[in-house]
Amino acid sequence: MLPPRAALVTAPRIGSLVQELTGRPPIGATEELQQQNQELQAQLQQAVQMIQAKQVENQSREKIATLDAQTRMQIAQMQVQAGLMTKQADTSSTETLKFADISSKEDISAADNRTKEEIALLNARVKAAGDQLKATVQLNGQEKKSLEQFDSE
Repeated sequence: MLPPRAALVTAPRIGSLVQELTGRPPIGATEELQQQNQELQAQLQQAVQMIQAKQVENQSREKIATLDAQTRMQIAQMQVQAGLMTKQADTSSTETLKFADISSKEDISAADNRTKEEIALLNARVKAAGDQLKATVQLNGQEKKSLEQFDSE
């Protein structure tokens, strides 16, 4: 009754094993216990190392999940800000034209220039928010790569 992965045992192999075992001096009970203790200590050390490695891996995964959640929250906040800025730009342009005293082409041109300036200002704000988001995503990506490299070591 050998496991499937065991090598095929032949008569010559059995003979060599018997000779090898009978050629060894008998091991005393104390020596045998010491040898078993050493083997058990080695197995225990391996188990401790595996547990520690799993703990480090789990901590890394938790940190990555936290960074991912923070990045998603920042993206959502920036999307809301961009939506509000767009709405403000639309409202501002409409109100500017609605309340402006437009009586000539020059007044229309001045109102148009003010609206373009307001839109340019809002576009700059949106771009700055986008740049900030890109920087945050890149930073989080770098931290994630560092953690993954640490995990693979």
